[in-house]
Amino acid sequence: MTLIELYHPWKILVYKFNKFSKFSFRSYPILVLIITSLVAQGIAFLSISITSRVYSPDQFAIFSIYTSLFTVTLSVSSLKLDQAVIFSKSHFRTNILIALALRIPILICLISSLIFIFAISAKYRFDLKYFLLVGISFYIASVFQVGVAIRTNTEDFNRLSRDRFLQTSSTSVFQILLSTLPLHSLGLVAGDMFGRFSGVLSLHTVLKLRRYKYIPWKFTKYFLLKNRNYTFILSIASLIGALAQQLPFFMIPVMNSSKDAAAYFLISRIITAPLSLLASSASQVYYGGLSRLRPDEIKNKYIKNLKSILFISTIFCLLLILFREYFVNLIIGTNWSPESSLMIPLCISAIFWTPASSLSGTLVMAGRQNTTLKLAIFEVASKFLSIYVLAKLPFIFTAYAISAVSLMLYVTTIFRSSGSIGIDPITTIKTIMTTMLPPALFVFCIYLLSDLV
Repeated sequence: MTLIELYHPWKILVYKFNKFSKFSFRSYPILVLIITSLVAQGIAFLSISITSRVYSPDQFAIFSIYTSLFTVTLSVSSLKLDQAVIFSKSHFRTNILIALALRIPILICLISSLIFIFAISAKYRFDLKYFLLVGISFYIASVFQVGVAIRTNTEDFNRLSRDRFLQTSSTSVFQILLSTLPLHSLGLVAGDMFGRFSGVLSLHTVLKLRRYKYIPWKFTKYFLLKNRNYTFILSIASLIGALAQQLPFFMIPVMNSSKDAAAYFLISRIITAPLSLLASSASQVYYGGLSRLRPDEIKNKYIKNLKSILFISTIFCLLLILFREYFVNLIIGTNWSPESSLMIPLCISAIFWTPASSLSGTLVMAGRQNTTLKLAIFEVASKFLSIYVLAKLPFIFTAYAISAVSLMLYVTTIFRSSGSIGIDPITTIKTIMTTMLPPALFVFCIYLLSDLV
């Protein structure tokens, strides 16, 4: 430590924490990202607790469909050029990628909006104002993705944590405020859009990148055709993967009931909201500067991140399973208490979802886009069959089937991504087992103590 750092109590605290930490959270940036994510998720849980008592299951079912449409479309917003920005080494190439990543979403937004209006509104009886909000939110989120890629490429994690905190907390605040107005499900949708816009204002990305707007459209076509093996294959894989993730929210309202869809959506939010921020924060620190490391350094960084992410997700999900009724009653209300059993299958798959989603970009870095595409096709086909075949049985059976398919896919993704950088399966198995055992024993001790009390 330097003499200047000794006069900052916060830096002393971070130094002591890093000294005794056994995981990859030794770095200061990831610690900042995790702390800001936890604070933002505290606000998000407060938002879920309030809105779940204000809005009906039917209104949450509509919001879940909106979220699914938005997520699927966002997966191909810039044809994955934002990921290319993260791995780019040349400043000139980075500037070109940024300009194209801000331009392509305009075309995709127009095309997807027409598809939504003519193909989906008739099935789900959506009002056109929802699709207008989807389009606006889509472009705002696309710009935010590009900004996140720039921050990750330059390893500017302090500002990135601030941007993410502002976006997440603003979304929660706007949804709480709009719940006081008679807007029905439109309040949830509008609150989500306003929150995303706050994140973009924090990034200042549009103002900083205004000088790149003069690149001709002819060059856009040339660049995309030249890099079609990267952009189109990876975009298709991301689209299918996002569709597989959101498929339950599309099919459950049709095959089961709106209450089942709302329960699945709310409990999924309880689990994935904090874990998604952990996954995104960890992945940004992992990919930051990765292209400048040697192969052995990449392996060490992968193992350290796998340990830290898996440790936190394991202890978090097991505690949710153990105290599921308490968390459901506290966050979304006692009316949803009978649905707390859904937390068991969702948490089991979420343990491996967090590291798989954080580290799956390793396949892209290693040039394994075809593997990503195959895994995405397997996931969407398996989930479709699970929901369709088990539609007449109680919904809990469908939830367990979806969890089993997801678990198998996430474990496969971890092994494929680690293998793509030369880590043998035995090392991966040992890492997973030794990382999951301590939190599992810790939660088991809590379970025994809770029985005694």
